[in-house]
Amino acid sequence: MILEVLIISIIAGWVRKGELQNLKNIDFKGLFFIVLGIILNSFLLYFIGNSNSNLSNILYNYLNVFQFFTLFLVIIGLLFNYKESSFVITSFGIFLNLIPITLNQGKMPVAKWALQAVGLDEIIIKVQQNVVVDRILITAETNLNFLGDIIPIEYPFPKVISLGDIAISIGIFLIIQKYMTLPKPLQD
Repeated sequence: MILEVLIISIIAGWVRKGELQNLKNIDFKGLFFIVLGIILNSFLLYFIGNSNSNLSNILYNYLNVFQFFTLFLVIIGLLFNYKESSFVITSFGIFLNLIPITLNQGKMPVAKWALQAVGLDEIIIKVQQNVVVDRILITAETNLNFLGDIIPIEYPFPKVISLGDIAISIGIFLIIQKYMTLPKPLQD
């Protein structure tokens, strides 16, 4: 979903006569925490999903702790830029996703009916077989399922998103719009 938001944001910026090169003017702080959180999260999920070692089993048992820690690093990195409301909105979206992930064994709850609505039946099977290690199907025991992936989207690639994903997307869109459409500095 992030890729689609980036593309739509850049196209909207061009339509508004913005310049892509203006994105280099983003005064971005906390990048270390964001990159560290994303790399650790990606590595852990890849390792757990592709290894049968004792270590991967231990990591899987503490997935909620690792998910909380890595996503919290990303939030901290974004909040270094708290003066920009767009970064705060993005942080809030990640936080909205972090809540159900942490309360559901480190897995984002996803609605079976929503996956079926967009024709992603193969994902249901993968989640049920634990091939997708960071998702869990919503059941009666799921905590805060309304914050999970419950919104089916069919454009251009079918997916199921959460309220947190929407907030993240809005934040990213606003960041790109603001910086792409900055006025050009006056030349002396």
